[in-house]
Amino acid sequence: MIILFILILSLLIYYIYYIYSKDDVVIERSIKFTHSKPYNNDRIIYAYTDNLDNDKTVTNIFKKHNVDDKLVYFYNNMFKSMYKYELIYGVDKNTNVSKVYVTTNQYDTIYGVEKRNDKYSMRYYKGVEKFKKLELDTFIGIDKSSLFYTLFNIKEETIVYKKYDQSHNYKLNSYHFCIDSYKINDYKSQIKSLLTNYNCNIKNIDKWLNTYKNHYIYWIGITKKDALEVTIYYRKEKET
Repeated sequence: MIILFILILSLLIYYIYYIYSKDDVVIERSIKFTHSKPYNNDRIIYAYTDNLDNDKTVTNIFKKHNVDDKLVYFYNNMFKSMYKYELIYGVDKNTNVSKVYVTTNQYDTIYGVEKRNDKYSMRYYKGVEKFKKLELDTFIGIDKSSLFYTLFNIKEETIVYKKYDQSHNYKLNSYHFCIDSYKINDYKSQIKSLLTNYNCNIKNIDKWLNTYKNHYIYWIGITKKDALEVTIYYRKEKET
């Protein structure tokens, strides 16, 4: 009887520890393809949604990720008083970039500040629930726009974020499309077709496609600079 009690107590303690000690965080990686440089797959974000009105929770998140002091300063002075649906920390070790974002509501505006080397800049993403393809036609040309819509079966009701940042004088420079968690292994040819048509550097892409073939795409970003850039955001698990 005592042994059974100890066993049940041990299982209960383990259950409580497991449930309450694990991080409630969404981890999402992204890979950026540009015209001239090799792809960058060193980008990752950590998205938190629980108890964000508690200052201690946010402080612990920042400490855990060793967030830059000035990014914390910007958060405290601009974002702290906002209602926060989501708090996101992103880091790109390849380019020495880190970012803090606050989502005010699901599929609403995202506000953020970026540190790039020793410079800081603001940005925001405006959510659009019913995006019109004509906007992307105008942005990158109807042929490239139609190819993207066809390859990834983009619907008219697809949620899209428009990005504006300080470094580009808050001029619209990219669109980010919400994708219905496509498995990478099922979209290898579509990914390669899109990148090739957009004249992106796809050297060693098969290595990435095979390594992450069982991961799921959640967003695709199309950025217009001197040439087109494509960013694919993906996760290990599929949301249910």
